[in-house]
Amino acid sequence: MISVSSLRIRRGLTLMFAVSLVLFAFASCGDDDTVSPKKATNRVLELDGDGDYVSVPIASHTFVTFTVEVKVKVPNYNSNVHFVSLQQNAYLVIGDWDGGCISSWADNLSPLDAADAIESAITADEWHHFAISYDGTNQYVLIDGVVVAERATTGTVTNSASYASGLKIGCRYSGAEQFVTGQIDEVRVWNIFRTETQIRDNMNKTISAQTGLVGYWNFDDGTAADLSGNDADGTLVGDAAIVKK
Repeated sequence: MISVSSLRIRRGLTLMFAVSLVLFAFASCGDDDTVSPKKATNRVLELDGDGDYVSVPIASHTFVTFTVEVKVKVPNYNSNVHFVSLQQNAYLVIGDWDGGCISSWADNLSPLDAADAIESAITADEWHHFAISYDGTNQYVLIDGVVVAERATTGTVTNSASYASGLKIGCRYSGAEQFVTGQIDEVRVWNIFRTETQIRDNMNKTISAQTGLVGYWNFDDGTAADLSGNDADGTLVGDAAIVKK
């Protein structure tokens, strides 16, 4: 005859075995990244304003229309800096140098600086998204996904082989002046026009290689690799660093 205490022990062992199987099965599910993918670390470019930047040997692209985007966090504005400076076949700049919180430059268009005299209320030491775009008729300036200026434009974007300095993130195309102090993220250069809706709907998302995207740098992998599919990988210069956001 089996005693009551023996039955209790057997039942206890059976229950423990069943619980162990459940825990093992649950733990095993977590090993499959297709079920539970790891979230990418959000990293940004950090610059001290003393000669550091990212140098990008971007290929020459034709710009009939364009869009340039960047996210910026800086301690102050009106500091005479270039956030993104492209001088490769065309000369396009988005920065801050003319009495406001954002400035732009599109060589051979009139006006050259579509952002001239914009005085938007914008808080320093916070992240903001800036964009400039051109649809062949008008230039647009956007802050945080909203058009703050629309300028009727004449002329055509200069496309010239004499422009051959590549692209700089965080300073003027020469790599010698107008250095940024602060952090930069989500740099995107397009040789197509992007609408206000397209810019706003995607400015806080990681995007993939697609038509018209000639360069894309988000620094999340800890490098200045180009994610546009065009192999325009950047090099960190000076004390430029990639840090967690």
